[in-house]
Amino acid sequence: MTVEQITILSTGLGYASVVVGVLAILMGIYLSKTTDKLIKAEEARAKEMMERMDKRHEEALANMQASLERIQASCERIQTSSERIARLVASTSADIEVKELVESK
Repeated sequence: MTVEQITILSTGLGYASVVVGVLAILMGIYLSKTTDKLIKAEEARAKEMMERMDKRHEEALANMQASLERIQASCERIQTSSERIARLVASTSADIEVKELVESK
């Protein structure tokens, strides 16, 4: 190879390396923008999922609260019924004792 050919070859390789460098920079910019778009889309999807889960969580808590209130009301009714039964048993016992006393005289 002659000096002229080597000069032309080195100049061509220099230009090719500049073109490859520019393409690499452009590809990096393109990939960066694409990645940013994908990240924003994923963040929006994750936010939507979290909002749905928050809503479901609130509904579950509300259902649990309603169930607890029903259970508490049932417990109060049972307590009231137990007190009435205790009074009936006490009054029945007292009536039986009075009858026994009357019959024994």
